[in-house]
Amino acid sequence: PSDASCPPIAYVGADIEAVCREAGMEALRKNKKAKIVTLGDFKYALEIVHASVDKEVEEVYKKLSSYFSTARSKEIENENRSYFG
Repeated sequence: PSDASCPPIAYVGADIEAVCREAGMEALRKNKKAKIVTLGDFKYALEIVHASVDKEVEEVYKKLSSYFSTARSKEIENENRSYFG
């Protein structure tokens, strides 16, 4: 979705921090005494700050996650065998 309240999943913590900082800066550019950051400021920030994880990297993370969860389940299975004979 393009809604600022729900940024794309590829945004990592540092990206979200950068979006928040940019939204705050946009609010201050419009009014140096601003105490509120609006949804419009966040929408602007999402146009400026892009996700640092692209589709290719996301696929690599998914493969690694699958590999490690499979490896861990085999490890647990082997641990259970040693406990029960």
